[in-house]
Amino acid sequence: MEIRSLRLRVRWLSLLAALLLGGITFGLKADNPASKRRAKAPSFDPQQVSATFFPDVFSVLQGERPKLGEASGGASKTPGVPTSGEGASPAGSVVWDDLISPTSLEDEVKSLKVALNQSVTTPTQFRSRGYRSARREFTLLNMLFWIIEHYRGDVRWKNDAMAVRQKFGSVAGNSKAGGNEQTYAQAKQAKELLDRLIRGERAGVEPNKDEEVSWEPVSPRRPLMQWLEKRFEANLKAWTSNDKEFQSNSEELLREAELVAAIAQFFMEEGMDDADDEEYRAFCESMKAGALAVASATKNGDLTGAQRGVGEISKACSNCHESYR
Repeated sequence: MEIRSLRLRVRWLSLLAALLLGGITFGLKADNPASKRRAKAPSFDPQQVSATFFPDVFSVLQGERPKLGEASGGASKTPGVPTSGEGASPAGSVVWDDLISPTSLEDEVKSLKVALNQSVTTPTQFRSRGYRSARREFTLLNMLFWIIEHYRGDVRWKNDAMAVRQKFGSVAGNSKAGGNEQTYAQAKQAKELLDRLIRGERAGVEPNKDEEVSWEPVSPRRPLMQWLEKRFEANLKAWTSNDKEFQSNSEELLREAELVAAIAQFFMEEGMDDADDEEYRAFCESMKAGALAVASATKNGDLTGAQRGVGEISKACSNCHESYR
């Protein structure tokens, strides 16, 4: 019995060993790449594909090959175009087209040319009193060509706007100190530049594209406020005093209202005095809203609406002057 039992045990062990060995062999065959069936590799005729594919693609690539991982996690950036939150121009968020029309911009530039003919005449006249008027006129031109530079639609002089703005801003800044011979010569050159532009010629000057915009050298707020005070009484208030004046001066009134709206926005440009003060900005927004109301009412022939807008401008200016000047 013991011998028989031993023989049965040996047979079972032999059978188990055979099954285990077979399973291992089968697994090895299954994992062997050579045992898998694959599609046959395609073949191409070199003469047929030579006109479509390069023999060596790296021999015809131009420029430095990109380094992998260098720009991971960041958005692509076009050279010279600021991405959101990085070096973006403050004027980029202002739609100047909604505040002032190309016609109003062009007409005001032309009117300032006429004014400069009275301000910049002779060195003696300029030194005595002309430089004060010229400073206001060049300051306004500086602002107008800033708007033209950042205008989204079609507007005259856009290609020369940056260079011209810089020239006018330089004269305005230098005129603060008085009307010496050097400032007079610079003002005369700037006036001649404006003449060329109005005649349809190019400015003939190159802009400083590396400029860091700063309004401090020009100090535009005081000259622009002087312009507002003068024109408010003589134009806005007078032209909305009665229906006859309103109807007779509707085109001029529209331009005047658009200019006031543009100046109000300009006062809030980054770098302007008190532009980061919430109370000051609220006054500017009120003045801008009043000016836009005058413009809208003028287009619709609504004298009452225009008068309300003029009143809103007056109130905003009075409230602002109590704290700022």
